[in-house]
Amino acid sequence: MKKKIIVPTDFSENALLAAKYACQLAIDKGYHVQLVHCYNSDTSIFDEKLNNNEEITPLLKGDFIMTEWKDSLQLEYPEISLEGECTKGLVSEIIPKIAIAPNYSLLIMGSNGLEENDSPLFGSTTSQVASSSRIPVIAVPYYTNITPLKKAAILTNFKDDELDSLKDYVDLLGMPHELDIIHVYQNSDDINEVTIKIKNWATKIQEITPNITVNTILKPINYSSESQDTIAEVVNNTIEDNKYNIVIVTKTRKSFFDKLFSKSISKEVILKLETAIFFDNN
Repeated sequence: MKKKIIVPTDFSENALLAAKYACQLAIDKGYHVQLVHCYNSDTSIFDEKLNNNEEITPLLKGDFIMTEWKDSLQLEYPEISLEGECTKGLVSEIIPKIAIAPNYSLLIMGSNGLEENDSPLFGSTTSQVASSSRIPVIAVPYYTNITPLKKAAILTNFKDDELDSLKDYVDLLGMPHELDIIHVYQNSDDINEVTIKIKNWATKIQEITPNITVNTILKPINYSSESQDTIAEVVNNTIEDNKYNIVIVTKTRKSFFDKLFSKSISKEVILKLETAIFFDNN
């Protein structure tokens, strides 16, 4: 059975970028793309359109926009299999219910929506969907470049679940050309001990990703610097400096994944990033 990507959309510009990101991935990896819109106050109103029989047919506005989106994307990406549908309900409730294996392999959505300034979706809807999704999620920030996934990074705290996440990533998206392992440590940590840990961890990761370049990056939290006084800010700066195509984050209990969605940290990191984030929920 052909693997399928589900793409929730609110018809915003960021959602369109996420849809195009999914379409390009579908070309590269042979996926089918399914667009899904959950009606909101704007798209649940009726709009009268003519059908082929010249009869007036009432359509919800969301259905009409979905048809336009699907036709436009299909024209831009004729090689892929693409479908679109609209449904009732809250996206944070509906998508986790329908986005399950084996029906879907991957969920891709934008990290910002229609109300970027007032309601950053990565702090609300996207984080809710990503946290409750039962399949891996790729969050696509507004300024993400749709490019081949050659240079990836994985955030590590030396947990075995990270190895499983990397295996899932390789299975779904293929082997990157280069992989950086990023670990943020406290100034109070023993740097020699941390260095040994990340070198040993790199050896384990190299077994999963043979024949590619694996680099290690250690970054301290610098409380004397206003730009690097939290884990989130250190990670953000590291990702921006290295221009990764995608960053892999593991969802485990009390992990960095959970911290991304606590208090204001998700806004500190994700809303500044121009890099897609792969969250593994298996």
